[in-house]
Amino acid sequence: MDERAMTSALWEAAKAGNTAEASRLLDAGAPVNRKNHANNGVTALIVAAEHGHKDTVELLLDRGADLEATDDDGSTALVFAASGGHKDTVELLLDRGADLELRTT
Repeated sequence: MDERAMTSALWEAAKAGNTAEASRLLDAGAPVNRKNHANNGVTALIVAAEHGHKDTVELLLDRGADLEATDDDGSTALVFAASGGHKDTVELLLDRGADLELRTT
């Protein structure tokens, strides 16, 4: 599987909350911080946070995901998790040091 296919599969695993598949893809070399410019520049971390998949968010952070990465509008994983009402995911992101003062553009 080439890097583009692995990246796409990682975004899908993040969206579905398939932590085991995300781990397998990362082990195979999928880039953890690649942005999906066809979908407003989101990263796998943002996608997992948006859908409230705490375990997948934790995996991505453990594997080096950029906690403060933003989409094309300047929103972070914390913004997406909070907007979706995903309290456990918000708490995890805050525990990991997400910046409450970071402003969206």
